[in-house]
Order: sequence, then structure tokens, then C-alpha cells
Amino acid sequence: MDAGKILLAHNVTAAAALAVVLVGSLSIGIIWWVWAAMGLIIVVTIGLNIAYSRGR
Repeated sequence: MDAGKILLAHNVTAAAALAVVLVGSLSIGIIWWVWAAMGLIIVVTIGLNIAYSRGR
């Protein structure tokens, strides 16, 4: 598997996780540690995308 496919899989997974957190927050309320973890995932995803685009 090349880096592009791995990054695409990570992006899709991160987007799905964000959707689950958003829907969950609508039904059970906002839980700060869940949003903190999601923020970390988003930061890592952005960093991976930047690193991949610079390495191409």
C-alpha cells in the first residue's frame, strides 16, 4: 500500500469519526474529552496531509 492510499484511508476514517462525534453530541450532549480527542485527530490529519503534499 502506498502512502497516498494510507492517507486517504486515514482521512476517510477521521471524517467518519467526526460525523459520529457530531451526531453523538446532538443526542447526548457535548463531552469535553471526546471533543479534545477529536481535535487531536484533526490536528494529526492536517499535519499528515501537509507532510504528504510536501513530500510529493
